[in-house]
Amino acid sequence: MGTSLAALGLPPGEWPERWLLERPEAISAVHAAQVAAGARVVLSCTFGLTSARVDGADLPGLARRAVALARGALGPLGAR
Repeated sequence: MGTSLAALGLPPGEWPERWLLERPEAISAVHAAQVAAGARVVLSCTFGLTSARVDGADLPGLARRAVALARGALGPLGAR
């Protein structure tokens, strides 16, 4: 996820999970590309989503948003 987001312009040192709020379309684009490439499993953008890292952000809200974006790439039945 981080490498793919870096290719879309994520600056070095910025945590990818910030884009859950700022650029959700970029995260969705990564998921869509994974599905289009044949992925049968899509992971949410939550690798570094810890309370220490996000420093006061709505951790449960960010986690729900990350899962919703990943599920959205899979379509209404959860698979393509």
